[in-house]
Order: sequence, then structure tokens, then C-alpha cells
Amino acid sequence: MKLKIDEELLYIEEVLSSTEQHVRLQVHRGLNGTSPVRHFMGDQVWVIVPFGDNAMNQIFSKYVFTPAFTSVHPVDTSSYGGELITLAASGFNATLLASNLHLRTFADPGTNLKKLATSYDEFERAEYYGIAFDVFANRTINITGFDVHLYNETGPDIFWLFSRASTCTDSDCGFEGYQDELSAWTAVDGNTVGFTVTPVADATGRISLSTAIKMSHGRRLGFLLFGRQGIRFEDDMHPEISCPGGKGVRCTEFTDTFLNIQPGVLVNARSAQDGTYPQDVLNVIGTARFPRFFTGGVYYSSTEIVGDKYRCRFEELGTARQQDTPITRAFSANYMFPVVAPEIVCAMPQWEYAETLFNLKVIAGDGNDEILYSPVMSGTYTDFPYKRLAIWWSLSGSTSGNSKGGNALYVDGLGFDSDAKYIVLFRNAFHEEQSNLTVINSSFAKVHTPR
Repeated sequence: MKLKIDEELLYIEEVLSSTEQHVRLQVHRGLNGTSPVRHFMGDQVWVIVPFGDNAMNQIFSKYVFTPAFTSVHPVDTSSYGGELITLAASGFNATLLASNLHLRTFADPGTNLKKLATSYDEFERAEYYGIAFDVFANRTINITGFDVHLYNETGPDIFWLFSRASTCTDSDCGFEGYQDELSAWTAVDGNTVGFTVTPVADATGRISLSTAIKMSHGRRLGFLLFGRQGIRFEDDMHPEISCPGGKGVRCTEFTDTFLNIQPGVLVNARSAQDGTYPQDVLNVIGTARFPRFFTGGVYYSSTEIVGDKYRCRFEELGTARQQDTPITRAFSANYMFPVVAPEIVCAMPQWEYAETLFNLKVIAGDGNDEILYSPVMSGTYTDFPYKRLAIWWSLSGSTSGNSKGGNALYVDGLGFDSDAKYIVLFRNAFHEEQSNLTVINSSFAKVHTPR
């Protein structure tokens, strides 16, 4: 079976895992000469199913994944309202709140990584090593800092960080083609003195930016990092790196749902004197076929992902009355799957009429787009039967009476049904009696004490 996303063909090799919320597939990309490119939320996915003896015969099927809710808890609430009901959701357009996040590269401790030391020429000019790499924003983010690995694990050390944010306004502002041209780079935060970094553990320290770097979704931005004493890096021989397309082809990118940290090259550059930022590139180590890898991490803040608005709608059986809950959203708390919302929660409004049975459905957006109930693996879509129950909260009248009974007591509540039969129990530790409740209206009833 194959997939077609935009113009790329993919072959499904294996289903790695499957849950109610998502499926993980192992695929072979770039079939039939198509290019493996990035795809984004909202892209159309076509499923291609071969049939017959001739593999060239294919059926193209466009799959539409219909949202549904698959369970409800609790299945009844009081007419008074205020309770929260939870609907297990599938396919809802999720909302994810902004958060401060961190994407690291290698799991290896920094002390285990390769490193190159700064050298000096015959005029005692420092020749620093640095790493050029790209960050690609899958969604809009604000970069707030970097993890870096120090050459000397006991530190501290000075790092110079450059980017192409000021010199390039295109969507693709990667390092490629500019790794040997320092004039195409500007110092991050305008800091040409350098960031002083002290290691916390495993030769790892942090660079914190005073001004965050905003990256809109779909933008690639190159960074160039130099260390005064030297630089730590990795190459494609590291066990965490693979290039399934061959040398330098589709090599490992460190990624989460918001950004990718992509392969780069080493840059050897000279400064006018030790302790000042590099100014002249001497040579570049690595190519697209033989990449080098940044070993630190990126600190960033995500922007809020605003999904659809939802309402729980209750349609009373046998009448035209209906009631909507206040607007809610399907919140996701999983930053690896931000568009997946496992549930929505609706706050129940007060029901001023008699207790009754409703059909429950979910309304999406500002219109009347309905989302129905579908039990897991059922393939059917229906309304969900939901009950609003009568409730009482106060009793008025005489607090004492004779044993013959007949004293009137008045009950305040909501949801009383004049066609229903209600029984009031009077009990002590040894005995109980009962009387019928007489409904005056949906919020008021009376009862006489038993004999």
C-alpha cells in the first residue's frame, strides 16, 4: 500500500503502532522519482491500493477522517447544572497552549562527544573551530537559548553565536553557501564579546538570549557557533546518526513537532587576537555528503495553537427544545502530538424544565456542524442518549408534627416532572415510612408527612 502526500509517493513498510488517537507507520519515501519533502498539517493524504495481478493497476482512494466522540462520563447530570462532563474525542481540532520547551540532540553525555581544540598561528592569532547548522520551524516558535557542550568540561568558556536572521529575510536562510562568508552572518543579541558559559553537568552549559529569535512556520535559519577553547561535534559515524538514503542523504535530524535541528559542517575561522570573535574563515570541514552535527539543544517557546470551538448540544426528545453548553475547546497536553485532543469537557448549564432524556451531540465552530457519537471500532455515528435528572436542595415547613401525619412540607429544586412519580422516605435508625411527592411545577413540590 502507498500514500501520496502532495506530489510525494511513500510506500508503507510496516505499521509500528496503532492506538485510537494515532498510527505510527514506517515508510519508504520518494518513490518513483518523487522528492521527499516536508509535509504539514492540513495536507491531503491519498491512499493507493494495488489490486489484481498487475501491480500497475491501482485504486486511488481519498480518505476522509470524520471526527467523533467515543464515550461520555458521566451519562447523566442534575438539572441544576454546574457539573463537568467529559467526552472522549477522536479527530477534534485541538488547541495547545503556549509553553517553554527544549529540544536536545544527542542522548550521549557531552563528555563522550568528539571535539576539536583551538589552535594558534605563528602570530598567536586564535584559529577557532565552530559548527554551522540549520534550525527549521515546523510551527511558529521563539528561540530563547541553546544548550552547548564545552571543550573543557570543567569550564567556563566563551561562545560566539551568529545567525542569518538579520541578513536574510527569505523563508530559507540556511547556512548552505554562506559557511565561508562571515559577512553574511550577524552576532546574536549583537554580542560580539561572547557568551560566558559555565558547565552544569556533562560539559553542558546554556546560552540564554536577551531577545528571542522569532521563526515563522516553514522558515529555515542558519546558526554558527564558535567556542574559544574548541568545539564539540559529531559525524555520521555516531550510533545515533543514520543516513538511509546513502552518504549524506536523509541523514538524522533531531526533531519534535515544532522544530528540526539539521546537519551542518565545521568551520575553522581566525580572529585578530585570542579572545575576540572570529573574522576570517580559513576552511570548512564537511560537506552535504559528509555532514557534521551540532550536539547541543534549542530552548524555545511555542505559540498557542488555536483549534476549533465546540459546544455540547442537548436536544430534548419529543420537543423542539434544545440547549447548548458554553463554548469549550479540545485541549491537547501532548507537545509531541499537539493536534491530538483526547477529550473535550463541557460545563453543564441549568435546565429549567422537567427532567427528561436528550440526544447529545457536539457542535463544531460558530455554525451547526454536528459531531456524533461513534463507539470505538463501530463505524456507526449516532446521537448519544443523555439524561438530566431532577434535584432538590431545601425543605421548608414545620420541623415537628404529631404521629398522625398530614403536615405539609415544601420542596425546592429543579427538574420535577409532573408526570413522574416521586416518593419521599422518612426514616430513623429503626423504622421508615414513605409519602408521595406532589409536583407543583418543575422547581417546586410538596409532600405530607406519613402516619
